[in-house]
Amino acid sequence: FLIYVLLAPIGGYLLSTVAFATLLAFRLGYRTPKTLAAAAASGFVIVLVFKTFLQVKVPGGQIYESLPDGLRAFMLTYF
Repeated sequence: FLIYVLLAPIGGYLLSTVAFATLLAFRLGYRTPKTLAAAAASGFVIVLVFKTFLQVKVPGGQIYESLPDGLRAFMLTYF
């Protein structure tokens, strides 16, 4: 969890949450592609709910700085 907290400002909330959910499922023993895909999808849905619908203000990651302006604004707003 501490690695997730440290990587979120660098990789962004979306990338960090999807990676964390997938790696956590793998660590818990769910190693089939179907369950790992479900873990990644649930991580994506978590981000979508918190950032888009609940409008929780989460700092954007440094990785977003390399995106083009329009895409960067979209990612910072919704993901």
